[in-house]
Amino acid sequence: SQQAILPCPSTTDHILHTFDVNLIPFGTIISRDHFLLGPARLYFTTTDLYIASIHCHRQDLRVTIANQCPSKEKAILCIPYFTIKNYGNRSNIFLIELGKSTYGNGEIHMKCQSSSLASTIHLLVSPV
Repeated sequence: SQQAILPCPSTTDHILHTFDVNLIPFGTIISRDHFLLGPARLYFTTTDLYIASIHCHRQDLRVTIANQCPSKEKAILCIPYFTIKNYGNRSNIFLIELGKSTYGNGEIHMKCQSSSLASTIHLLVSPV
């Protein structure tokens, strides 16, 4: 079953898709010293995108998603879809462009295992 491989099993019914990526520094939102750089997991819910470390605690994630907002000290980004201006993918990079976001305006870039994964994520989430 799928749950065996996920350290953070589905914590809530709201999660539609999860993907593993590598968060890379780009622009002002994810700086070179950002706490989430490296292996991260994307959680697409019905209303928001959450980005958490691959080592996130299930309880933190569950509380964050239930409250639909991150507590400041938790290393989980909560990005409401209405703040996402654009999605894109270039080779094995999947990116989102934020506008009017609590994290500022700009792009978040993540490296995927393959270019097909990057375009799959893009295709799956752009209608959301």
